[in-house]
Amino acid sequence: MAEEDEDYVDENDFLIRIRPIKTSDNQFNGEAQFSVLTSKDSELNEELTEDFEYIVKCMLSTIPLMEQDEGFRDFVTNYVDNYFNYEFGNISTPIIESIDGNVIKINFDTKTKGNA
Repeated sequence: MAEEDEDYVDENDFLIRIRPIKTSDNQFNGEAQFSVLTSKDSELNEELTEDFEYIVKCMLSTIPLMEQDEGFRDFVTNYVDNYFNYEFGNISTPIIESIDGNVIKINFDTKTKGNA
Protein backbone atom coordinates (compact mmCIF):
# COMPACT_ATOMS: atom_id res chain seq x y z
CA MET A 1 0.00 0.00 0.00
CA ALA A 2 1.35 3.37 -0.97
CA GLU A 3 2.02 5.78 1.87
CA GLU A 4 -0.64 8.23 0.67
CA ASP A 5 -3.25 5.44 0.92
CA GLU A 6 -2.52 4.60 4.58
CA ASP A 7 -5.20 6.98 5.89
CA TYR A 8 -7.80 5.85 3.37
CA VAL A 9 -10.54 3.62 4.80
CA ASP A 10 -12.02 1.14 2.37
CA GLU A 11 -14.59 -1.63 2.37
CA ASN A 12 -12.03 -4.32 3.27
CA ASP A 13 -10.90 -2.69 6.51
CA PHE A 14 -11.65 -3.78 10.05
CA LEU A 15 -12.07 -0.73 12.28
CA ILE A 16 -11.82 -0.95 16.05
CA ARG A 17 -14.04 1.68 17.63
CA ILE A 18 -13.46 2.81 21.19
CA ARG A 19 -16.41 4.75 22.57
CA PRO A 20 -15.87 6.44 25.96
CA ILE A 21 -18.84 6.01 28.33
CA LYS A 22 -20.55 8.88 30.13
CA THR A 23 -22.31 8.70 33.45
CA SER A 24 -25.88 9.83 34.03
CA ASP A 25 -24.58 13.32 34.85
CA ASN A 26 -22.87 13.49 31.42
CA GLN A 27 -19.30 13.01 32.70
CA PHE A 28 -16.83 10.52 31.21
CA ASN A 29 -16.14 7.78 33.73
CA GLY A 30 -12.96 6.22 32.26
CA GLU A 31 -14.78 3.17 30.88
CA ALA A 32 -15.32 2.45 27.21
CA GLN A 33 -17.20 0.20 24.81
CA PHE A 34 -15.11 -1.59 22.21
CA SER A 35 -16.55 -2.74 18.92
CA VAL A 36 -15.43 -3.70 15.44
CA LEU A 37 -16.83 -2.15 12.27
CA THR A 38 -16.58 -3.88 8.91
CA SER A 39 -18.29 -3.45 5.59
CA LYS A 40 -20.76 -5.87 4.06
CA ASP A 41 -19.14 -4.90 0.73
CA SER A 42 -15.78 -6.42 1.66
CA GLU A 43 -14.04 -8.32 -1.12
CA LEU A 44 -12.27 -10.67 1.32
CA ASN A 45 -13.10 -14.35 1.06
CA GLU A 46 -14.61 -16.13 4.05
CA GLU A 47 -11.31 -17.68 5.18
CA LEU A 48 -9.44 -14.36 5.23
CA THR A 49 -12.37 -12.65 6.94
CA GLU A 50 -12.32 -15.29 9.68
CA ASP A 51 -8.53 -14.95 10.04
CA PHE A 52 -8.76 -11.18 10.46
CA GLU A 53 -11.69 -11.52 12.85
CA TYR A 54 -9.54 -13.85 14.97
CA ILE A 55 -6.68 -11.33 15.01
CA VAL A 56 -9.11 -8.62 16.12
CA LYS A 57 -10.40 -10.91 18.90
CA CYS A 58 -6.81 -11.47 20.05
CA MET A 59 -6.17 -7.72 20.07
CA LEU A 60 -9.33 -6.91 22.00
CA SER A 61 -8.77 -9.77 24.47
CA THR A 62 -5.73 -7.92 25.82
CA ILE A 63 -8.04 -5.38 27.50
CA PRO A 64 -9.71 -7.72 30.03
CA LEU A 65 -6.45 -9.66 30.39
CA MET A 66 -4.62 -6.49 31.44
CA GLU A 67 -7.38 -5.82 33.99
CA GLN A 68 -7.06 -9.34 35.42
CA ASP A 69 -3.32 -10.04 35.24
CA GLU A 70 -0.82 -7.48 36.57
CA GLY A 71 2.15 -9.34 35.04
CA PHE A 72 0.54 -9.34 31.61
CA ARG A 73 -0.34 -5.63 32.00
CA ASP A 74 3.29 -4.87 32.90
CA PHE A 75 4.48 -6.88 29.88
CA VAL A 76 2.17 -4.98 27.50
CA THR A 77 2.96 -1.54 28.92
CA ASN A 78 6.70 -2.26 28.76
CA TYR A 79 6.35 -3.24 25.11
CA VAL A 80 4.29 -0.14 24.28
CA ASP A 81 6.65 2.18 26.17
CA ASN A 82 9.85 0.75 24.71
CA TYR A 83 9.20 -0.91 21.35
CA PHE A 84 5.87 0.05 19.80
CA ASN A 85 6.08 3.00 17.42
CA TYR A 86 2.75 4.33 16.27
CA GLU A 87 1.77 7.96 16.06
CA PHE A 88 -1.84 9.08 16.39
CA GLY A 89 -1.25 12.19 14.30
CA ASN A 90 -3.15 12.15 11.03
CA ILE A 91 -6.09 9.85 11.61
CA SER A 92 -8.77 9.98 8.95
CA THR A 93 -12.38 9.44 9.89
CA PRO A 94 -14.91 7.66 7.68
CA ILE A 95 -18.23 9.42 7.36
CA ILE A 96 -21.15 7.83 9.23
CA GLU A 97 -24.13 8.29 6.93
CA SER A 98 -26.82 6.75 9.11
CA ILE A 99 -27.48 4.63 12.18
CA ASP A 100 -30.49 2.31 12.35
CA GLY A 101 -30.41 0.23 15.53
CA ASN A 102 -27.19 -1.75 15.42
CA VAL A 103 -26.67 -1.13 11.68
CA ILE A 104 -24.24 1.67 10.90
CA LYS A 105 -23.86 2.85 7.29
CA ILE A 106 -20.37 4.25 6.74
CA ASN A 107 -19.15 6.11 3.68
CA PHE A 108 -15.72 4.62 2.93
CA ASP A 109 -15.31 6.76 -0.18
CA THR A 110 -13.09 9.31 1.58
CA LYS A 111 -9.85 8.83 -0.34
CA THR A 112 -9.99 12.28 -1.90
CA LYS A 113 -12.41 13.84 0.62
CA GLY A 114 -14.34 15.34 -2.32
CA ASN A 115 -11.26 16.97 -3.86
CA ALA A 116 -10.59 14.66 -6.79
